[in-house]
Amino acid sequence: MIRWACGLSLAWTPLVLLAASTDGEPVPIGLSVVLSSDHHADALSLRQLGDRHPDLSVLDPRPGRNLAWIDDEARLSFTRAAWQWSVLARSRSTLRVDAGTLRLAADVATDAPGDATGQHWRVDAQWQGWIGRGLALARSDVWSDPTVPVADRPELRWRLEGQWLQLTRWRDRRLLGDARRSGAAEAGGGVRGYRFTVDSERHDSTLALPFQPPVTAFGQALLLQMDASWRRPTGTELSLSLRDLGWLSWRGLAHETARASTDTRSVDVDGQASLLPLLQGHQARVDRRSRAEPAARLTVLWALPGVPAPAPRPGVDLRVLPGGVRLPSLVLASAPDLTWTWRLEGGWHERRLGAAIQAGPLLQLAGARLGIAFGTDRPGAGARSRRVGLMGGWER
Repeated sequence: MIRWACGLSLAWTPLVLLAASTDGEPVPIGLSVVLSSDHHADALSLRQLGDRHPDLSVLDPRPGRNLAWIDDEARLSFTRAAWQWSVLARSRSTLRVDAGTLRLAADVATDAPGDATGQHWRVDAQWQGWIGRGLALARSDVWSDPTVPVADRPELRWRLEGQWLQLTRWRDRRLLGDARRSGAAEAGGGVRGYRFTVDSERHDSTLALPFQPPVTAFGQALLLQMDASWRRPTGTELSLSLRDLGWLSWRGLAHETARASTDTRSVDVDGQASLLPLLQGHQARVDRRSRAEPAARLTVLWALPGVPAPAPRPGVDLRVLPGGVRLPSLVLASAPDLTWTWRLEGGWHERRLGAAIQAGPLLQLAGARLGIAFGTDRPGAGARSRRVGLMGGWER
């Protein structure tokens, strides 16, 4: 007997088709398409996030560190037994920014009157984003102990995938410093101005440097994805996913370091005063090679005691984003190995509710499998967090 398992959840791991055993029968094959999109912004709506020149006056940051990310993927896969070959395109960006930086941007955009004593902001922002296309090869399997009775036999499922991507865009930027706006009392009732010192470091494949040749057209990425889950017959399950372990590289990437400071007066060791430029820095081409920013996900689901199977399984989910950002969620999932499966999830930081449904008697026809998922923090154009996915596949 050929047994298949197909996975699509709010974690948006790619479609996994597992051939547990062929037992001399024809080797199972499958074809699938997965489209997934996960966008989030703490301080403004997703519609404004996508604008080329967003209105910064409407920024509404949360206290402390604010997050924004884009994680999109389109994938076409062919599966034969436990092996899967894929062509894929990915876009991933992550922004971590202090609330003071966003308040400063909003203050500059609105030219707000402020208070009489002035204001002070801490500037701290880090952004990395890349776009790539390429190939992936994955191997998956199911391990269990045949000496243990089936009713008591746990299973260990795993999947390992390597990705090679041709990068078409890579941006990496860091801002660090502080800024201050004088109050009416300091200005003596006159014009109030800003004083700031901000350091910037930037690697950018789209940055055109004067008097230098264009940036090399493409970069490279080698990434590793790993999934493992341990499941008891009762339905209790522990899952761990690791994403984007590997390296990014680009030869001849534009590199810029700069300091912007209103403190333009300097005194040397001889006591002589001199004036410094408001903006100073350095630009060059460099061969850039750095570790990709990995992410992880841990999910625990447990069977409800005293409730006959198949019963829904409550659980908790913890995502760890680049920079060590932890995002907990509450989960309610259907029992495994049903004709159709579903999953509900509520993200604490995202303030987002989501649902996913896969296959089902009404959606399964002649070996076809379908799945759909959607999650949002609020309806309409004001949404700040949204996840959408669609999966379609055929297997024989």
